[in-house]
Amino acid sequence: MNNFLATLLLSTALLNLNSFAKEDHQSFLKISMEVQQELQCEREFQIINKAFKVRSKDFVDCEDAFWADRAMSKVKQISNISPKVNIELLARDSGASFDIGSTIRLPLRLTFSNRWGQVYDSLSLGTDAILYHEYSHAIFGEVIGKKFYPQFKAMAESLSRYKIALQNAYATGNYGNAVKYYENQIKRLQEKMKTHHEIEYYHLSSSYNEFFADLVAVLVTNNANSIFNALYYDEMSDQSYQMIKLRSFEDQSTNYDNRLLNEIHGELALARQFIGKTVLNEIFSIRDEKLANQRKKALLDNVLKAIDNQMTKRIELNDFGISPKKNNEKLIKELKEVLKLEV
Repeated sequence: MNNFLATLLLSTALLNLNSFAKEDHQSFLKISMEVQQELQCEREFQIINKAFKVRSKDFVDCEDAFWADRAMSKVKQISNISPKVNIELLARDSGASFDIGSTIRLPLRLTFSNRWGQVYDSLSLGTDAILYHEYSHAIFGEVIGKKFYPQFKAMAESLSRYKIALQNAYATGNYGNAVKYYENQIKRLQEKMKTHHEIEYYHLSSSYNEFFADLVAVLVTNNANSIFNALYYDEMSDQSYQMIKLRSFEDQSTNYDNRLLNEIHGELALARQFIGKTVLNEIFSIRDEKLANQRKKALLDNVLKAIDNQMTKRIELNDFGISPKKNNEKLIKELKEVLKLEV
């Protein structure tokens, strides 16, 4: 068992790539036991703390972990915050996730299924955009999470640490029955998080979180459709196609209503298109990389400021149940103010 470690997956399918369904808000508290192999790499990572291969049969090695580390380092170039994270790698899978604490789960190749059960692989470049997106959730948590739901965020980080500790306990022979201790700690925290008062602030932040993470992916790739492209495949249903169009920062000639916007990943589609129309083209036209990165960093800081302002106002007013269209209108108004745009 020395080469293999057991892990608990704190599942938060923040990017459900096949169904695009609205998530069960308790899904991040569901766990499953998996045997993983920690990748023992000779060189040091910049962003990654620990890297794991989820399935022993997969062809995943240190080069894949270093690719992920380099990819997240590109995000670091346009962000004032670059938290360390753990990463769990799979060869192929239908979704990626961030566990709210400090662990990203990522397939090297995304898979999609049609209504007849046929499976299709994504383009490899799409995985880059998805990783930028998932790492941005960690950045969002450092800024928005630690301000508005600090206790809930701290417990999620503790769960991530307990997962690593549990793995070490299995790897070292379960000395002193450490496995049982960490399992009990995890269960205790899970039960506490289910009813913690800050969970409603976490849910309130969800659509902003997805908006911010998509924006980071767009800025790193210089492509307003990077997430849309990552999720697209020829055989997808019309409904799925309409849903992923919400992730674009370009005008998709779509008549948006509350019914279509009623899903956290795409809820702020109008705000995405506002940013695309007013800011992105100008930033993408900058040829000097250093200057472009400065502008991108300033944009992300201002977007986080606008989200902070909206979160503060909505909590003060107990304004948790507004419609998706109203949410877009309020955020766009806030963005105009912080970006000093006359539109």
